[in-house]
Amino acid sequence: GAAVCLALAACSKPESQEALCPDCNVVLISMDTVRAHRLGVYGHNVPTSPNVDRLAASSFVFDNAISQSAWTLPAHGSMMTGLYPGRLGVTEYPAKRGLPKVRTLADEFHRAGYATAAFTGNQCVAAHFGFNRGFDVYSSDGRRFEHNIDEALSWLRQNQQRRFFLFLHGYDAHRPYYSRPEDKKAVGLTGQRNAEQRKFCTKGNREKPDDIDEISRYYDASIRHGDATVGRFLDELETLGLAGRTVVLVTSDHGEEFFEHGNCDHVRFLYREIVGVPYILYV
Repeated sequence: GAAVCLALAACSKPESQEALCPDCNVVLISMDTVRAHRLGVYGHNVPTSPNVDRLAASSFVFDNAISQSAWTLPAHGSMMTGLYPGRLGVTEYPAKRGLPKVRTLADEFHRAGYATAAFTGNQCVAAHFGFNRGFDVYSSDGRRFEHNIDEALSWLRQNQQRRFFLFLHGYDAHRPYYSRPEDKKAVGLTGQRNAEQRKFCTKGNREKPDDIDEISRYYDASIRHGDATVGRFLDELETLGLAGRTVVLVTSDHGEEFFEHGNCDHVRFLYREIVGVPYILYV
């Protein structure tokens, strides 16, 4: 949030600071469950993120971004408010309460005259948890980026003449790691295994499977699946002539662990695999 404010000079600041992109649009893209070092720009040698890598080539790339939580609701709460999860009171898992009535990024942009919209994967960023506060439109019609992209692009075209703040979120990389055959092929997966890993790291079975390396590749494939839709959105920004006056922040709420420290999934631990997230700022 601070990086976006500095880019826009939209927050209180010393007079010596100048905006990198005054009055620009802002797009916040949260690729849920994507740990930083599974993207090419952060050194991963598997082609999980060709579109994000392309954006990163013209962006500020933060090497040591740390999420404020190991799961979705408190991490996004901090992202949207600038407050720690403990201040927000949303540390208990599973979620039993939403965000308190504090000012959010969307509130600030709305008050500044921006059109505001969000297209999310629902669940822990659902409207009933308070994430819709400050948004003119808050849509959660599906889980993955692809489920909301058509509606998001339609809104973008309708509001391209206005200043806008747009929040895009998708659970593509979250278990069960859905992807298309072309995503699997790109990351080196072969064979006829099911597309989704529904039996991995279940509540009743957290033992390390013998095929953990292959399951980890399904995670790579799911990241690539989300990257494809993010790329479609970035292409539309270019087509509409908006890229030159839009700040784009690509990040995540947390990562995922594949028994690097004896655990799987996320939520319960704070190892680098969990809290080290991408933070790519295009201005």
